[in-house]
Amino acid sequence: MNEETVAAVVITFQRRDMLRRTLEGLAAQERPVDEIVVIDNGTTDGTAAMLAEEFPDVTHLRMEENIGPAGALEVGFGYAHGKGHRWAWTHSDDILAKPEALKTLLATAEQLGDDRLGLLCCWFEPLSTHYRHNGALWKARVVQQQWPPLGSPPYPTDVMTFKGALISLAMVPEIGLPVGQYFLMMEEYEYCLRAIRAGFRHYALPVPLLVPLEDEPPGRYPPWRGYYQVRNHLAMVVGRRSPAELFWFAVVQGKYLAGAVRGGERVGQRLRLRLLGGWHALRGITGKTIDPATFR
Repeated sequence: MNEETVAAVVITFQRRDMLRRTLEGLAAQERPVDEIVVIDNGTTDGTAAMLAEEFPDVTHLRMEENIGPAGALEVGFGYAHGKGHRWAWTHSDDILAKPEALKTLLATAEQLGDDRLGLLCCWFEPLSTHYRHNGALWKARVVQQQWPPLGSPPYPTDVMTFKGALISLAMVPEIGLPVGQYFLMMEEYEYCLRAIRAGFRHYALPVPLLVPLEDEPPGRYPPWRGYYQVRNHLAMVVGRRSPAELFWFAVVQGKYLAGAVRGGERVGQRLRLRLLGGWHALRGITGKTIDPATFR
């Protein structure tokens, strides 16, 4: 397969109609996507039938159960790399890529001329949503860097979300695949940092090429997300053996716990699940230990 081919890796779970719009955007790219791969996390909302009827050329990889975004990234990267694609263009089922998106990202990657380019992301439109911009620095924790003016050249960054990110599959032989056993939370940051440690470099293009398809998230996430955030963050810190990251992990968790107490909503549950997440990280327990579909 041509070394510059692109596989769009799309992760979906129970959002058939939104996924349709995402796929329509991918099909309308000015620079055609070479293969569209949908990682279906065991949906039961008619997604499989919709794909078969409306997008027969899409590669549909249906999981037997919900393996989370982390598991789906591991499957998607493994598949795309195995097929010989040069790039994975990662998407969730809640964003729409503008027609010029892929063409612009590939041209930017070529212009950069960096043979150790790892990841390249772009901005969202409108910039006032919860997505805002993209790309941040890592100083033992996430540090928001100063954003350049809209339309500026790409700028170096450390960590990013994998929504619309162009990811070099040349990294896979060196650093492997994302940690699927995280299930969700921290899988993107861990992969970004692993790539940096191996000498790859990441960039963000300050051009809004993506449009969110969902409203802003609720002000407070459900308690089960706190469990995965703590467990995977601590597991990452322990694996990286970084005292500075461990210190900032403790600071961040202290703020989260204080916020849970001030919020007054299911305080005991939130505290218990965060403590459980830390305990599981220290014991090496991973995977989908709490099922969001059944947890109350």
